[in-house]
Amino acid sequence: MARSVTGTADAWVVHAQMRTLTAPGNGGYQMLYRLTGADTAARVTAGAREVKAPLPAGAAVGEQSWLTVRRSAERDTALYVPFLLAFGALGLVMSVLTVGNVVAAAVGTGTRRIGVLKAVGFTPAQVVRAYVGHALIPASAGTVLGIIAGHLLAVPVMAETEEAYGTSSPAVAPGVDLAVVAGALGLVAATAWAAAWRAGRLRTVDALAVGRNASAARGRWAARVAGRLPLPQPVALGLVRPFARPARALAMGTAVLFGTVAVTFTVGMGASLGEVMKAKAHDAADAVVPAPLRDFAPPGAERPAQRDEADPAAIEAAPGTGRHYSASTVRATVGGLTGTTDVVALTGDASWGGYTLVAGRWIARPGEAAVPSPFLTATGTRTVTP
Repeated sequence: MARSVTGTADAWVVHAQMRTLTAPGNGGYQMLYRLTGADTAARVTAGAREVKAPLPAGAAVGEQSWLTVRRSAERDTALYVPFLLAFGALGLVMSVLTVGNVVAAAVGTGTRRIGVLKAVGFTPAQVVRAYVGHALIPASAGTVLGIIAGHLLAVPVMAETEEAYGTSSPAVAPGVDLAVVAGALGLVAATAWAAAWRAGRLRTVDALAVGRNASAARGRWAARVAGRLPLPQPVALGLVRPFARPARALAMGTAVLFGTVAVTFTVGMGASLGEVMKAKAHDAADAVVPAPLRDFAPPGAERPAQRDEADPAAIEAAPGTGRHYSASTVRATVGGLTGTTDVVALTGDASWGGYTLVAGRWIARPGEAAVPSPFLTATGTRTVTP
């Protein structure tokens, strides 16, 4: 299986199979050239001119520059990539803050145990090593489970990415797993070391009696200000607490901040992509009637007479029909484009069918066409509003 970013071929075969797959006089060849200088449109045009110079007139039906293909691919992903990058960065920041807060709080609750260890003869360095190892044991188990869960959750996401971008099925690179393991365990070790080292430097009596209390002077001014406010005592104490432990309060506030931003990005991205998919679906109609399949008959034989259920008169005569239009898709070649282009032929007024106009007006007469912006870019044409 193979995919092409240009979408100009449905299958690749060896040269000998072309005659069996195409009727005499039909089909064509797509030649891919790698030019020495192809960083600008002028160089690509000059190279294409040299390639077509020795060919007979009309032998080449069209050409396409890789620069045009790249611009088209970048335009298709321009809506998704910023959201994905921002959401990924927010996820990493949230992970760091969450792990740091949990480890610091877990080590902080063991202050009395640190005092006991120091009382029986442990040095501060030994206390730190013990608590770092104590934190790494559950962290290692959580990291392994997280890697497994991440791979399982990535399967449907990767499948949707393959379908959306028309690429081969992506996978999680082994380097990503190694980076996650090293980053998570390194963060846990650093946070546990900092929290345990601070507790280990306390005097044994202080660790046993009062634990890691904040300095008496820290937050004193905040307590005086809160005491003058007409607030209940529990509320006043709650307002003073963050000033007594500013580092922990800052980490918690930052985690809430980034969590709010992540939720906003999630809801906004879902709503935006929903509107995009709605504009591309063209399914404003409540019912879609497919063209009926006719009975097979050998060439030259008379086909049995049957009623065409998709006939406009039959549809209009059906009870409950408000308005309708028919659509059929054919393939055509367009000058300046390689391969074929899908053309949707409409019968009836389809302006209500969910097609979103960026500029101009909807088609009103036979022979008119509405084309998407990538088509105009690829063919080098522009819109003209009459």
